[in-house]
Amino acid sequence: MALGLTTCTQHIFDAFLSDDRLKTLFHGHSYTANPVACSAGLASLDLFWSFLPKRTSTEYQTHIVSLL
Repeated sequence: MALGLTTCTQHIFDAFLSDDRLKTLFHGHSYTANPVACSAGLASLDLFWSFLPKRTSTEYQTHIVSLL
């Protein structure tokens, strides 16, 4: 699950748009341990769990799947 976002202009996006792996934006939004993105993700999970009533893990699974 990506916890961050990389934004750029169309010009920059087009520069990286390629099937050539050498043009990959290696320091993109996910899996780079961005502390701000991780904090935002954890805060989002805190909010998510705070609005749900206490349930068993099976009930959570059923609820989350119903939201998909």
